[in-house]
Amino acid sequence: MLDRLIRLIGIIFFCLAAGLIFHEVKTVGLAYLITLVKNTPMWITASAIGLTIVNYFILSEYDRLSLDYLGKKISYFDILKASWISFAISNTAGHVYLSGGSTRYLFYLPLGIARTDILKMVIFETITVFIGMATAYEISLWLSIFEPDLHLNDITGFAVIALLILCFFLLYWFCFVLPQKKLTVGQLSINIPDTGLTIKQIIIGLCDNFSLFLIFYSLIRYYLPVSFGTTFTVFIIAQGIGLVTQVPGGLGVFEGTFLYLFPHTTTQKSGILAALILFRFIYYILPFLTAGGYLGFRMIQKLFQSRSL
Repeated sequence: MLDRLIRLIGIIFFCLAAGLIFHEVKTVGLAYLITLVKNTPMWITASAIGLTIVNYFILSEYDRLSLDYLGKKISYFDILKASWISFAISNTAGHVYLSGGSTRYLFYLPLGIARTDILKMVIFETITVFIGMATAYEISLWLSIFEPDLHLNDITGFAVIALLILCFFLLYWFCFVLPQKKLTVGQLSINIPDTGLTIKQIIIGLCDNFSLFLIFYSLIRYYLPVSFGTTFTVFIIAQGIGLVTQVPGGLGVFEGTFLYLFPHTTTQKSGILAALILFRFIYYILPFLTAGGYLGFRMIQKLFQSRSL
């Protein structure tokens, strides 16, 4: 029931965001927008790609931390390869638990990691991603207080979400004082992380969100003068809504939310749209294509190996 409700909310958000984006693109002019994106200097695009590579190195820390949590030792190269492919697919395909988890089975099973341990990895990483996003969300709302240009249309809704996130943190930290240090779900037993591990979760999650923001910020600041705090606040809120709605890659939802909340004039619409398009291509589509190419090459290689036997 809850899953259906989330899907319905996601569809509604996607339709509303798609309508808003269509209207804005129609206002600016598609031909002009394409020209604007094409004329973006190569060094701007290259810097965004470089920051994306940095972000994917940070994403590998999710896998390394989860393996430390399980007490497993694997070479960093194998971790980097598995996390890169898994996140490149899950970031674009959505449903991180399914798409990212199934890809990790492909890489970690041959390395001797049991299926139940991989499932624990996925659960642990999902919690870590949420902790990072929740912490960044709290910081962004505090920053919004000091941004005079930012006028959220309904601050009550965002404040309620912030309060719910705070309750989650209190509940999560309360687990540390419980005498029972294991959480049992069916036949799956999960150890509750200690304080040191949780602090690492927060740090990695924040680094992930901040490096992700820097990719977008490096693009949008070329097209128009923007405030760092305002851009960060709206970006994190838009990312959070895109993640919660479970629309694949937050497609349309992230862009529509950002356009709706970010303060701008009519003449600045084209710059914002150009930055959103480039960000979508560089961070989502490009890694997805490289990951798909690698998996395709690996499948063809295995096919030839099986025929040669």
